[in-house]
Amino acid sequence: MKRVHSHRALLELLRQLVGSVSTDELFQRALHGALELIPSADAGSIVVRGRDGYRYAALAGFDPRLVQDIRFSFEQTLAWYGGSLQQALQARPQAHRVEYHPSGLKQLEAAMEGFHWTLVVPIPLAGEIEAVLNLDRRNPEPFPAEALELAEELGKSLEVVLHSLRDQERLHQRLQREEALSRVLASLSSFKDAEALWASLPQLVTELLPLEQASALRREGEVLRVVSSLSPDLPPGYLVPKGVGMSWQAIERRQVEFALFSDPRVYLVSGSDPQGYHPAYGRQAIPKGIVHAAFVPLFNSQGEALGVLAFYGEQAFAPEDAALLKVLAQGVGSVLSRLDAQAAQARQVLRLEALAKATQALGPAHSVEEVCRRTVEEALRQTHAVSALLSRLNPVDESLEVIAAAGYAAEQAVGMRFYHGQGMAWQVYRNKAPLFVADASGVEAARFASGKRSTGAYLGVPLSDLEGQFIGVLSVDTAGQGDLARPGRITPEDRYILEALAQVAGVAISRLSALEQAQRRAEDYRALVQMSADLETLTDPLEVAQRALKTMLALSGMEAGGFYMLQGEPPHFWPVVNLGSFPPKLLELYRHFPIGPQDGMLGRVWQEGRTLYARDYQTLPEALPGYLEVGFRSMIITPVRQKGEPYGLLALGSFSRVVSLDPDAVRLLEAIARRLERALERATYLEEITRTREAALRALGLGLELRDLETKGHTDRVVALSQALGERLGFADLEGLRLGAYLHDLGKMAVPDEVLQKAGQLSTGEWRIMKTHPQIGYEMLQALSFLPEVALNVVRYHHERWDGSGYPLGLRGEEIPLEARIFAVVDVYDALSHARPYKEAWDPEAVRSELEAQAGKTLDPEVVRAFLDLLA
Repeated sequence: MKRVHSHRALLELLRQLVGSVSTDELFQRALHGALELIPSADAGSIVVRGRDGYRYAALAGFDPRLVQDIRFSFEQTLAWYGGSLQQALQARPQAHRVEYHPSGLKQLEAAMEGFHWTLVVPIPLAGEIEAVLNLDRRNPEPFPAEALELAEELGKSLEVVLHSLRDQERLHQRLQREEALSRVLASLSSFKDAEALWASLPQLVTELLPLEQASALRREGEVLRVVSSLSPDLPPGYLVPKGVGMSWQAIERRQVEFALFSDPRVYLVSGSDPQGYHPAYGRQAIPKGIVHAAFVPLFNSQGEALGVLAFYGEQAFAPEDAALLKVLAQGVGSVLSRLDAQAAQARQVLRLEALAKATQALGPAHSVEEVCRRTVEEALRQTHAVSALLSRLNPVDESLEVIAAAGYAAEQAVGMRFYHGQGMAWQVYRNKAPLFVADASGVEAARFASGKRSTGAYLGVPLSDLEGQFIGVLSVDTAGQGDLARPGRITPEDRYILEALAQVAGVAISRLSALEQAQRRAEDYRALVQMSADLETLTDPLEVAQRALKTMLALSGMEAGGFYMLQGEPPHFWPVVNLGSFPPKLLELYRHFPIGPQDGMLGRVWQEGRTLYARDYQTLPEALPGYLEVGFRSMIITPVRQKGEPYGLLALGSFSRVVSLDPDAVRLLEAIARRLERALERATYLEEITRTREAALRALGLGLELRDLETKGHTDRVVALSQALGERLGFADLEGLRLGAYLHDLGKMAVPDEVLQKAGQLSTGEWRIMKTHPQIGYEMLQALSFLPEVALNVVRYHHERWDGSGYPLGLRGEEIPLEARIFAVVDVYDALSHARPYKEAWDPEAVRSELEAQAGKTLDPEVVRAFLDLLA
């Protein structure tokens, strides 16, 4: 009867336990119910498994203060139980005397004083000893057998109730998280700016999960940058290199990753420099309370990685958390994509407005200098900056020189030059990307035009030419605003204005530079040709050298030059020809400190037989002391040989300023030296000068051929065919015809690339520009006395047509000089016979048919007939 009563009491207790709403309530009810169910017990406790071991969850009959901080390891708990793990997982109770307890926990001695027996009831759950019920007895007699039976049934029943309660708790937590997720996803739509969303992400995540730390890392090329964080150990600005840590692993695997914080793959930065890369935390540096980590990758609507959300906390992440976080990531990625698209659209509108303003401001400029000046002025007008600078790249020494400035300290800024690592503009050049610094005063490399370091923001963008090659930096800043009445202000968004301005400026600079370069090259060629003509009239070698020096000085921008030869015993260099402004002390130096064939730059050029150029002689390691004092700044020396042996040296120098020479200029000066060598070869003088002129004109023709995208060999073919056709027709001046063929398209040097190389049909205005090239070529060449009228006629009239439909004068029939009519047939034939970027080559029969069709229309029929006979 007593046994039936006990089982009824057990069932009543279970009904009470099933109504528990939390595990804490369950354990409290279970302990008090167990003491009523098993009256032979006088006190009891329940310990439950936690993150840092087993702790007390319920007490009865003890002073709580004696056990409140005690934690048990699994091994200690199993030793206290006194049975095997298999027995514990079957909820089998064990009873033993307290004085023989083998756990070794001395802290329990005071709490267990007066107790003789302990009944230990394990409560298993999912293969773990989830909790342990302890019933303690003061009576020295052991627990009755009935107590052990009831305890075993109670333990198994508690396993069932605990399992059900844990399922309910997990369901409740999941519902709570789903509700929180809905709130967070709903709140995402309120963000109007991507930067604000990135800044808020760590805080939003804490509304979903119990976290100690959370950070948002945005992808920036090959690194992840911390842009917002709730952790002092991960402040914004820190970088995680590509492939390092689980953040990158989550991106690469495109899934949520969980890990223990102590896992070496978990990468956290440390240190004080936010611009550098930093090592991972060691175990001894793990922040207190952090055990688990989660990494959630973010992707945009195109599947491109945007960044990672990194979470760190005490609680382990459940498998269902991955699905929750995946939904969160999808929502965040979708909103970021939308905000980025809106921002991109706004930036595009801003860029288009800036482009329109820039085009209007820079359009009237007629020189590179004017473009640069207008660009910096427009940069100030379109931003709230204090000053604006345009720095141009010098490819010879990779320096950046400020060539235009506007605003504060503009006069001091112009002429400043930055070499490797100097100035903020150098970072723009190095990275070929925009750079914004909120306060440049803290950047060691920064340089200030005013000469004093001051607080101010900096924004710089690269300047590129039409081919996308870097040519300089356009920048604005607010440094020195303390000296002004109205303070300046620039933001990262100003880069879009500056980029639009740089784009228009780059195009304008490229176009005008090309025109100026074409003009310079035309002048260079004119000077070379004129020099060649002059050399033909000279017989004195020194006069020849003086004439060559005159041309070199005009083309290089140097201040003085000399032709040096070895004289005296021991031999030393002496200027046998001087030209330009030399310091008075220089000749005295030559006398008192002669330079031998082993000394200084003159000696190196003599020994090595190659040109040497020193942009700044003052910094040259091998500079001679006396010549440093004279004030040499720039110097170029090239050797002159006779019959393969050293003969003399041509040297140019500058004393008041540094002169920058690009490789083309150096090659041009070397070409002049070679020309001088040929002029000095008296035995082959006439032959050499003719060959040089021919080579120069052919090089010009080939250069025009490349610029006009002509098929390779066009120049050589039309020259050869023109001469052959002229011979067949008995034309008198074959040399003039040949020279005209070389130079026929010289005028295209003045035609802009966008017109000359346009793939599609030319507009009316563009066609009008194209039609000017015969007249321009004629005007460029008519002053060259060595060119016969026949050559000029080919250049001027080769686009006139037999029926009067040609240009530039619309001549018809025999009004067109015969030499132009001869060349026109050859030019048409070559154009049809060879492939161009816009057409395939015609087969010979089609070419012949077309020439026959044009005979008497656009081409002279007699010349066509003779040419077809020549082909046959």
